[in-house]
Amino acid sequence: IRMDPGNPAYGVSFVGPPNPRVRGWLSSTGLRRNGLPPPEVSRLIERAAARHDVEPELVHAVVRAESCYNDQAVSRAGAMGLMQLMPGTADLVGVNDAFEPAQNVEGGTRYLRMMLDRFGNDLSLAIAAYNAGPERVDDWRRRYQVEDPVLFDDLIPFRETRDYVSLISRNYYWYLQIYARHIFDERMEAARQAPKVARRAEVEAVGRKPAASGLSLEFSLFSAH
Repeated sequence: IRMDPGNPAYGVSFVGPPNPRVRGWLSSTGLRRNGLPPPEVSRLIERAAARHDVEPELVHAVVRAESCYNDQAVSRAGAMGLMQLMPGTADLVGVNDAFEPAQNVEGGTRYLRMMLDRFGNDLSLAIAAYNAGPERVDDWRRRYQVEDPVLFDDLIPFRETRDYVSLISRNYYWYLQIYARHIFDERMEAARQAPKVARRAEVEAVGRKPAASGLSLEFSLFSAH
């Protein structure tokens, strides 16, 4: 197995003979064989992100870091599910079953929106708060009164949270690239298919009624309107 930052979701690409242990690990993460998120989770993320005005790429970044798309993940601290909700957080955002993917993504995205609102849409502060709690971030801001956000990130006293902010930022960047490329590819494919669709519709229309006298099919398709 090779971890490749150039691969979608800096995904997992297989090299050499298949390894059952590696495949088992990939299965446990919830990722597909190509390292991309499962489409059903992507749909949940899209809907929750739209409801709470959060970029879906950011939600993907959090899910990737928290559970690697394993909806049954449990941390040593007791965080649960795709977005690793602690019991108190789950109660706060109205999640009854943190292992149910739709509830977990909805609640986790809602909580992420709450952190963004609390910290003025400052992404680094919101991410740090998602990991360490908003009260700790408030305390750090009082303690380290610096203007430079990069310097503030370096001053965070919890190494886990410093690493978490860096990881989410990297995930977020990669998902922005992935989905921007997918949208571009989809639009290019639609543009390539448009003439074929138009020609097929024209052919079907001509088949249903006689062509106008003196006009060939080619002329009717390609003449200026």
